[in-house]
Amino acid sequence: MLMGILSGGCGYRVKGFPKDSVIIGKGSITIGKFKNETPYSRVGIILGEKIKDTLVANGYAGNFDVGGDYLVSGNVQELKEQPVGFSEERLGLEYEISCLVSLELIETGTGQTIFDLKNYQDTSTYYRGVDPAYSRTNREKAIEFVLEKISIRFVDFIKEM
Repeated sequence: MLMGILSGGCGYRVKGFPKDSVIIGKGSITIGKFKNETPYSRVGIILGEKIKDTLVANGYAGNFDVGGDYLVSGNVQELKEQPVGFSEERLGLEYEISCLVSLELIETGTGQTIFDLKNYQDTSTYYRGVDPAYSRTNREKAIEFVLEKISIRFVDFIKEM
């Protein structure tokens, strides 16, 4: 059941959000560039892509490149990995990736922060084996997964506002 209609404006137009959502009615959102404070070069870019994908999966449609009624901004403060155990076959190490972010939803007309998710951390695990390509792919997928979990959490929060 669609609650909004795609209009001719810029940015996302809200569709499918609860009637009492803070962004229903206005509803265009721009995804800003995220500051990356980690040594991993693409983490901020991937987080922005994951938030866009999550918004689309929740009923948004529109152009991301132009100004909107709201701005999502923030930073990736930390991305750590540490060994947490062996695989069941004891052929490789299991690693945990943890990511710490701060995100906010800002009303662009007033500059007021509508919602912030400060110092939010989530984790994912992966296996590192003897094949470097296998390990690198698993690590990249674990990073993408933890960023996807963070984006889902953020969008769930703003949906309920």
